[in-house]
This record gives sequence, structure tokens and C-alpha cells, in this order.
Amino acid sequence: MIIDLAKQQIYIIKELKEKTSLSKKLTIYYREEDKKELNLLNSLAQKAPHKTF
Repeated sequence: MIIDLAKQQIYIIKELKEKTSLSKKLTIYYREEDKKELNLLNSLAQKAPHKTF
């Protein structure tokens, strides 16, 4: 019974590690995508004629 509990805990820890690394990868991916989008917006803003109000 103790061995079964230990196996379950190891399995849960492994699963958590996998999910954590996946979420880190996704976070990094989305940050990169955000940077690309910001760069695009910045370049469009620079090309647009500036209006002074």
C-alpha cells in the first residue's frame, strides 16, 4: 500500500513537471509572438504620417 502511494506521488510529480515545462514553453512562445506583433505595430506607426493636434 505504501509502495502504491509512492508510485502515485511519483506519477503526479512527473505529470506536474511535464505540464509546467509545457506551460513555460507556451509562455515563451506567446512572448515571442507578442514581440513580433509589437515590432509590426511600431514599424507601421513609424511609416504612418504623423498628425499633430
